[in-house]
Amino acid sequence: MNNFVHMFNLEEKIPLMDHKMTEHDLNPDAEIQDAVYALAASPDFIPPERGICFAARPTGLYRSDDGGLTWQDAYALLELEAALATAAVVVSPVFESDQAVFAGVGGGVLRSFDRGRSWHIAALPSPPPFVLSLVISPNFERDGVLVAGTMEDGVFRSADRGSSWSAWNFGLLDLNVLCLAISPYFGHDETLFVGTDSGIFRSTNGGRAWREVDFSLDLAPVLSLGQLVGKGGHRGLLGHLECKPIGVQHQETHV
Repeated sequence: MNNFVHMFNLEEKIPLMDHKMTEHDLNPDAEIQDAVYALAASPDFIPPERGICFAARPTGLYRSDDGGLTWQDAYALLELEAALATAAVVVSPVFESDQAVFAGVGGGVLRSFDRGRSWHIAALPSPPPFVLSLVISPNFERDGVLVAGTMEDGVFRSADRGSSWSAWNFGLLDLNVLCLAISPYFGHDETLFVGTDSGIFRSTNGGRAWREVDFSLDLAPVLSLGQLVGKGGHRGLLGHLECKPIGVQHQETHV
């Protein structure tokens, strides 16, 4: 089993408010250090002149205000008694105006609207899942849509800037969601992809329903996904597979 999946293969789902997940919870393998699970940068990120970026790690969320030269604990104002393991982080596409940051943790999504200084928890429905991945709509300023992928509980969607969340798993046959990808034209085509232990699923209606993509089980699990846009609107799906080269699934949609 790959290290990423192993680190998040917990025996029980742990509520955020009842248990602060530590680095030991996610790192039973002594060889694994405080890895970086996700990075997110402000849209105007141009190091070192300007730009804020965030790093999600087993020991919490870290923020850099100088293009990644130095880092601070983004959860400092929470005054946590133990490290709060964070597996996902995204920033708003209009970060300069709304200053919004979202972090995926055990049991919910943390929201900040002051550039990652103070935080508010939005709990996911019980049983509390662990959020492994987050994507944000490119049209977030207008639609307020975020999508979260969780360990063993599938996909959750919010259309009110992360305030409330609902499970959207119709047709999703594998609920162990390791990664997500959102179309750069989501406001128009509502296309989402999820990578799971067993393959890739696609939704073309914003997550309301999912359909399995033709994908060999021998290539699973799918650890990360990304959308590529080429000339003439040709798009591809880039996937990182366990111990295998990067694979590409082509999508023939034209925009």
